[in-house]
Amino acid sequence: MRKLIIGILALTLVLSLNLTAVYAATQNSSKASLKVTSTTKTKTVQPLTVYDWTVNNIGINGNGVVQFLGPSGNNYLFNTDEWPSGYFSEFEFQWSGATSGASFTIKAIDTSDNSYSETYASGSSGTAYVTGLKDANYEVLIYNDSSSALAIQTMTLTTQDQVY
Repeated sequence: MRKLIIGILALTLVLSLNLTAVYAATQNSSKASLKVTSTTKTKTVQPLTVYDWTVNNIGINGNGVVQFLGPSGNNYLFNTDEWPSGYFSEFEFQWSGATSGASFTIKAIDTSDNSYSETYASGSSGTAYVTGLKDANYEVLIYNDSSSALAIQTMTLTTQDQVY
């Protein structure tokens, strides 16, 4: 009986060692397959949003003009004076709920020298871009290109600084 118990213990020990060896081998192979190699990372510079400004219920008479008002602390202008050198401003306009067949022009006018950048826009909704230089205070105007009154339910101006 004693030999039988010693034999069973010896067999249990051998099986236990074999299972441990198999487990260790599978762990080492899975670690090897999950090994991560280092790669060179490139740094991407994302432009900073300077303004995210929404105006609701814009109404413009036929062939009229309206100012898209900016922050009141800056005389309702959009200021790009604080941007680093080598940057320009990109004004992105998104609108929705405009009068059917709407057509209008969006101008960003530098108030220091009256230079401007403009874009033509049309449709009941859409996106348009106007580009200007940094170091300026911009007055943003919307010109109705039609003799009929124009209504725009929502218009958002997002300004980003971009490297040139």
